[in-house]
Amino acid sequence: MIHKSDDGNPVYLFDRSRLECARKCPREYYWRYGFLGIGIVRKVDIPPYWPYLTGTFIHEGIENILLHGMTGKAAADKAYADYAALVRPIINSPDLQPEQSALLNLDLDQQLDLVQALVYGWYLASYPTLTENYTLVEDGIEHEESICWEVDGSLMVLMTRTDLLCKSKATNGAMLFNLKSTSNPDMKWRNSFNRDMQTLTEAIAVEDRLKIKVEGVVIEGLVKGTRNEYPKGSGFYQHNNMLIYSWVKDSTDVSLPGEEGGMEFAYEYEWTCTEAHIMGNNKRCPGGKQHKLGQGYRKRLVRDVFPGGVYGWIDHLVRVAPHVLTSYFVRLEPIQRDEFQVERWKRMNLPQEKIRQDAANSVDNYFIANDKNSAFQVLDNSFPMHEGYQCFDCSYQDICWFNADPFDETKWKPRVPNHLMEAKMLTPEGEEV
Repeated sequence: MIHKSDDGNPVYLFDRSRLECARKCPREYYWRYGFLGIGIVRKVDIPPYWPYLTGTFIHEGIENILLHGMTGKAAADKAYADYAALVRPIINSPDLQPEQSALLNLDLDQQLDLVQALVYGWYLASYPTLTENYTLVEDGIEHEESICWEVDGSLMVLMTRTDLLCKSKATNGAMLFNLKSTSNPDMKWRNSFNRDMQTLTEAIAVEDRLKIKVEGVVIEGLVKGTRNEYPKGSGFYQHNNMLIYSWVKDSTDVSLPGEEGGMEFAYEYEWTCTEAHIMGNNKRCPGGKQHKLGQGYRKRLVRDVFPGGVYGWIDHLVRVAPHVLTSYFVRLEPIQRDEFQVERWKRMNLPQEKIRQDAANSVDNYFIANDKNSAFQVLDNSFPMHEGYQCFDCSYQDICWFNADPFDETKWKPRVPNHLMEAKMLTPEGEEV
């Protein structure tokens, strides 16, 4: 939707999500952000889009630590409860087959474990070093930002949100922290942020509001682990994350009289030793050798087998293997942007976004006039759709490929705005956002 400023000039609102979606698929951009000035999303996504949901509630937990002074466990518990309350009713719907519902509940339980582990783990592993080296800036946590430019007499307004703005205790320079949940923090992931627009857009918006120079953007990855189907053919995809799983061996039957328990826990299946030691068979290893666990170990969820569940296991890792905990929190070196890169980004993105929104407005006018044939003709000309395997995972494939009705209110609902500015401009005067 093209808004109007107080003096009547056109105002085009946009954000990073829109630009990334337009690069991914122009047709998806229209349905998600353009349709009737707001965009539509599915009323219910089955299966739920776990990466987005889990990342959202990890952010919620860390925000409660930073903004409201919650302890790690309290923040993790609240994020866990809010996540479960949102998703559990959806996947327990009587409209779903019992087998599908059971599988979705297994996946939700795993995602809830990840939220607990990564919020509490961040509190133990990253929060102390953050507060040791940086001072949190007031109004710098999850703060809504915006910056505008004029293009052909119109205002282009970039909306963004700061995860965390700090000042270095050593240099007093401003630094932005951006928290990212990731499955695999490999070199491809690490190097991508040197060319990622988010490390540019957030910085320029903060600089415009506070009139300070941001020295860099720090990407902090919270690692969920890669997903693999286990057992094969089950349809359940297990995260490779040893904050929520442990290798477990029950030796109760062979325990000596007077010994307690009999449960043995390990945090890795294969490892390379660093120094000479005596092995279980009483043979001496000179060090630098590859080892793996013996027979009888199974990979189990720690909430089911370890005293204290996820929290107890993480506390155990802090004592016996702190490197395992810290390996799930990856803090990259600050990324800096120069003025040339900012100006180039503006030249590449501002005019194109204006063209997209003008085209979306034209399509909307045909839909509003109930001329769907013309609407889809302009849509095909202005927002070509991708044609490949990625369409099978897209929420909008029924509209794009099978002529489903975007006005069907039983399947679609208006998109919730990403930013407060957009929500306010879309809300009729007198109503609360």
